[in-house]
Amino acid sequence: MRNAPALVLVGASGVGKNTVAEVLLREEGSPFSFVRSLCTRAPRKTFADEYIYVSEEEFLRRIEKGEMLE
Repeated sequence: MRNAPALVLVGASGVGKNTVAEVLLREEGSPFSFVRSLCTRAPRKTFADEYIYVSEEEFLRRIEKGEMLE
């Protein structure tokens, strides 16, 4: 894992966060990478590939092991 500053894209639904992310990731030599969030809720078809779905027990285990950024 490399140490690098984080860039968080935040905005209301439909404002273009994914479009901006795609452009940044496509650039040659881009220092950015896409990070998927862990989620304990049931998957939704529209966002199924944007999250990693785990049980609440697994989520809490990862927190205890210091594996969570936030």
